Amino acid sequence: MDFHKFVKHLPSLDQHWASSDTQPLSDRFQVISEQLGGTTPAVLQLLNEAVGGLGAGEVYCEVGCLAGSHLIGALLDHPDQMAYAIESPTRINEDDIADRLIPALSAFGMTEQVFFCYQATDTFFADLQAAELDDRIGVYFYNGATDYRSVFMGLLLAQPFLAEQALIVVGQADSLMTRQAIRDFLATHTQAHLLLDLSPSQLEHTAFGYGLLVLGWDTTSDRPPLTTNLPLPDHPEVVEAMQTLELQQQALHIETLRQEAATALGEGRFDAAEHHYRLLLPYDGYNPDVWQNLGMLYHLMGKYEEALNALEISLNLAPNNPTVLHVKGLSLEHLHRDSEAKAAFRQVLNINPVYGDSLISLGELLIQCESFDEAADWFRQAIATVPHASAGYAGLGKVLLKQGQPEAAIPELLKVVKISPDQIEGWQSLEEAYQAIGQSDQAHLCTVFSLAYQNKHQEAVEAFLAHFTIDQIETYSDCLLLHNCFFQCGMMPESIQIIERAAALRPDDQFLQLAPNFVLPAIYMDPGEMASYYQRYRAAYQHLQQLMSTADAESAPLQVKAVENFTNFYLAYQGQGDRDIYACYGNLLHQVTTENHLTLRLPVPMPPLSASGKIRIAYIAESLGNNSDSRWAIGWLKNHDRNQFEIYCYSVASNADLRTQQFRLLSDAFYHLPADLNAICDRILTDQPHILVFLALGNRAKINTIAALRLAPIQCSTWGHPVTSGLPTIDYYLSGDLMEPENAQEHYTEQLVRLPNLGLSYPHPQLPAPTKTRTDFGLRPDAILYLSCQLVFKYLPQHDALFPAIARRVPNAQFVFVIRSTLTNQINPNLEQQFHQRLEQAFANAGLNMADHCVFLPGQDLPGYASLLHCVDVFLDTIGFSGGHTTFDAIACHLPVVTCAGNLMRGRQSYAALKLLGVTDTITNTEEEYLNVAVRLGLEPQWRQQIAQRMAAAQANLFEDTACVKGLEDFYTQAVAARLANSPFTSGHLSNQATKVVLHVGCGPYRPKGLPARFRSPEWREVRLDINPSVRPDIIGSITDLSAVPNAAVEAVYSSQNLEHIDAHEVPIALAEFFRVLRPGGIAVIIVPDIQPVAEQVAAGNLEASLYVSDAGPIAAIDILYGFRPAIANGNHFMAHRTAFTGASLKQKLQEAGFYQVDIETEKFNLLAIAYKANSD
Repeated sequence: MDFHKFVKHLPSLDQHWASSDTQPLSDRFQVISEQLGGTTPAVLQLLNEAVGGLGAGEVYCEVGCLAGSHLIGALLDHPDQMAYAIESPTRINEDDIADRLIPALSAFGMTEQVFFCYQATDTFFADLQAAELDDRIGVYFYNGATDYRSVFMGLLLAQPFLAEQALIVVGQADSLMTRQAIRDFLATHTQAHLLLDLSPSQLEHTAFGYGLLVLGWDTTSDRPPLTTNLPLPDHPEVVEAMQTLELQQQALHIETLRQEAATALGEGRFDAAEHHYRLLLPYDGYNPDVWQNLGMLYHLMGKYEEALNALEISLNLAPNNPTVLHVKGLSLEHLHRDSEAKAAFRQVLNINPVYGDSLISLGELLIQCESFDEAADWFRQAIATVPHASAGYAGLGKVLLKQGQPEAAIPELLKVVKISPDQIEGWQSLEEAYQAIGQSDQAHLCTVFSLAYQNKHQEAVEAFLAHFTIDQIETYSDCLLLHNCFFQCGMMPESIQIIERAAALRPDDQFLQLAPNFVLPAIYMDPGEMASYYQRYRAAYQHLQQLMSTADAESAPLQVKAVENFTNFYLAYQGQGDRDIYACYGNLLHQVTTENHLTLRLPVPMPPLSASGKIRIAYIAESLGNNSDSRWAIGWLKNHDRNQFEIYCYSVASNADLRTQQFRLLSDAFYHLPADLNAICDRILTDQPHILVFLALGNRAKINTIAALRLAPIQCSTWGHPVTSGLPTIDYYLSGDLMEPENAQEHYTEQLVRLPNLGLSYPHPQLPAPTKTRTDFGLRPDAILYLSCQLVFKYLPQHDALFPAIARRVPNAQFVFVIRSTLTNQINPNLEQQFHQRLEQAFANAGLNMADHCVFLPGQDLPGYASLLHCVDVFLDTIGFSGGHTTFDAIACHLPVVTCAGNLMRGRQSYAALKLLGVTDTITNTEEEYLNVAVRLGLEPQWRQQIAQRMAAAQANLFEDTACVKGLEDFYTQAVAARLANSPFTSGHLSNQATKVVLHVGCGPYRPKGLPARFRSPEWREVRLDINPSVRPDIIGSITDLSAVPNAAVEAVYSSQNLEHIDAHEVPIALAEFFRVLRPGGIAVIIVPDIQPVAEQVAAGNLEASLYVSDAGPIAAIDILYGFRPAIANGNHFMAHRTAFTGASLKQKLQEAGFYQVDIETEKFNLLAIAYKANSD
């Protein structure tokens, strides 16, 4: 390529060359520019002229061809010239290539001239080198990515393939990164010369679009290296930006390694976690946390010497870290270096005397050394430090047993099992103690409970029946535990009898009297049995709804406390919607749960955003960890924008695993909350999340109870249990658009939020490599293997006939069942036998022998499960309630999934996953279609293989989806903004207040928890007012005269047991004062005695009998009528009562005072009033 001749000839081709009026003499380039876009006629003329000057054996090469306008312009009227065209997959997708570039080349008849490569630039040149072609590049047009590295590498990679004399044209000439890269290339390659700078900044016009830099390449004549006066100036800002970028990239690399290490640790991939921590050390080796994490990892791996080495380095960098010292002690203990371990634990306690784990570990170690007295002292210190934890009591009980004091040990051990009922060692020690004092019945019960809490249900049932009968069960809580054991064994008559026994023990509980009807089997023997149980269930709830209506009409609340011990979990597996049942249950649970938490019925005001402007999102679950309820949510946490959101996580179970650690690392704040409901509520209310998301509602009683309270302004449920909660305290259900049918809102009591795609950013399953073969599992080598591995209650009897129907048409079919009845991957033998019987009958009805076609495998560990997925051919989904996590695992293993889309979201999970994957061939809508697809997969291995290959290629469509997270964050942002705009607590000037004031009238002596929990957060400041100076209030005054408080000065007024102490004619005065001091949109929370039930007690003759016990002592009807007698007797006449209220009279007086939206709740002998002051607008 004679580029000197080209440059001289170029001006003759254009009118007004290089001016703003530059126009090619030929209009053919104008036509191409208009048709294809993305360029100008002048650029096309220049490229075309360059190609026309190519010599023999020279080709044109273009990097970054996009729609092909430059490529076509360059080759126009040069039919004998060949071209390489390279486009990166990172710049344009394959569909655009097919839709735009290829048709354009075809339209101009250039398909045979162009060798097109859809690959990265470096890959293309590597392939070109391997091809060893003789052709050289005479004209090289680089129009790819404009970052410095891409431009510079684009020139370096092409250089070995250039002709002796070649023309280099680079686009995007005004980019500083491009110009710096060209300058550096010129400085390092003496063969290169800058011929033309056709950039807009130099020409002061855009005739050449974004500009071109034209270089000559000549290896036939050298020039001295350019060290000064380079034709292009240096750009210091580019160099500085690259240096900054390097630091940013290094920081990003470090953070990525940390996250990858945490993820691997959470997934139990210890070797991978170690690898990432080792990679991190050269960058962050002076960070003690890195060495601490590596040491803890080695401890978990059982590499105790390596753990000690890493922990010592951490301690050298940050001495006196109690956590590191504690893990050091544990590692030393495992190495049997007991004296050093004790010294490490003592060092921890010297630094932090209340470090509970070291108190326990030291005590346990002293027991092993038979230093019982000293061990007991440490356990007592642990109890004093953490009285609500069981470990101290367990250790002390163990010491007392060792010392031969079983009677003294029993009270301590009873505390253990009360605090932590699933603490197996506590039950076993308690059994030993009872045996030692001759109380064999109690000892046998401890054996039963120990087995029950280990999920050894069959053994627990056998142990119980060996010594007891159902009518000997003495407590309600024992009934619940034993019911679960019998139920898990498939012993339905006994399960129902135990609930009947519970109802007999609590005859006043109206829910419990109906509860025997709410027992649904885990497995049905036939559709008729299923229909019978379901009808009983529905009829009982309809009766319950009638009772609720009657109770409302008569203002007599139902006695239904037992509802908090029950769920509707198995109702979800009947194939019905049942929204009304869930709503009935939710309202009852809300009523019961809030009876002792009246203020948690209140709407929670939307707090202002954090100081950094972030929204606080809280995620809560029974257990955050490697379980089906919550592990899927890791994708949300990983992809949240931390510039917009603060993440809080609450796990309300004591158990934890490695996945729990991953949740912890991805959270701004993470809490293991105790079982105590008040502590859970206080923690959440203190953190003031804007949105609280329950990851799974409906499958466990404890988390349902928490959700029945109002703890955040916005509360949501989501996919962990794909059913409506029915709770009035849950505002939204977060689902996925692909999962939901068109009429989906009908199925929810919550407002349905249809997030993009699945609504889940499901992490790609990290399954271990297969280690077992078909032979290891006892499977036929030549069989077509169909895997079905769902919870047993997903298999409805009306669908059993599908299995033999497949077998009749696929004679060598073998069905592999891994049936589970619990989330622990196990099934009770009785339940498995019942399922066997069902399938035996189904196969017999089809004239087949089940044993010829079915294999039942036990629950698998992760390596066994992964191997099984790689052994089988087809994954059969359950109908009505489809697979969730198992479907994702099957897809990750490229296993064709046969599914039937249901009418409810829970039956459309696999359907939605396949839709997002983009492989929909195995989605069906009827049982007949399901059968035909399953059969075809068995009979046509080529089709089956094609589907597997397409699934393998499309994995990125399904896993780690970030579009749904963006949709989730948009919802969060919009929901909070809407509440902030409309909330009476944050409207107008209140939204700008960093601190809100609650005026606590009639406050009495100061108590840390004297206010409702909602007012005890940092956002609220309590101002205390009381008429009695001895309680040291902030303001001394009467509730009828709040003149010390300005108008509209506070956001809330709280009055508990005050209005009854003033005369009836003064009540309107007090309420007017409350109204006056409240800001617009403010709230008054008022508690007074309810005189109506008191009058009923007096009418029954119960004037002085104790009705209940308060903090001050027993309260009788006379105390409620006239005031607390002991206080009055002591001279405190402020305690006398002068008026009384019913719910109706209190509401009327509040409305007359100007309050609106007045709600009255009753609790035993009290009324709770919640009243708002309207906004000024």
